[in-house]
Amino acid sequence: MPPFDASDIVISREFSAWGNLPFDIEKETLSVISEVLGKISPDLRLRELSIILANDDMLRHLNKGYRHQDKPTNVLSFGYGEEPLKAGILGDLFLSFETLAREAAEQQKTFRDHYIHLIIHGILHLLGYDHENEGEAKVMEDLEIQLLERFNISNPYVME
Repeated sequence: MPPFDASDIVISREFSAWGNLPFDIEKETLSVISEVLGKISPDLRLRELSIILANDDMLRHLNKGYRHQDKPTNVLSFGYGEEPLKAGILGDLFLSFETLAREAAEQQKTFRDHYIHLIIHGILHLLGYDHENEGEAKVMEDLEIQLLERFNISNPYVME
């Protein structure tokens, strides 16, 4: 049984292109969340997580406002801190359809595989993982690789 009820998760499609995918995005998202929480934080009982499926305009605006980078990005994670996290309130994930699609094409991945990777990456950030230095990056990347294997997705950090 997953460590959450599906009603604990809000998936909001703010950009119409998210509705034209060859896979069930809600089902995939819930499966990924279950795997991540089951492996990383099995005692956490999720009570709130929002996933906003947006576009480059929204991510650029958020990235500029919060990270002072005037460009779109693939995923942004907004957590509420340690006490809400202990209570099961993870936070918000924003993903950009255009950036995700562009990166998937450039990296010769399927949209689905790249989406799953970014959901894993974003949830790890909400759980307190980061990649600000080499040591943190190694820990986070190793967890991502292990979780991606559960979805038959190869290591995204291998450069060919």
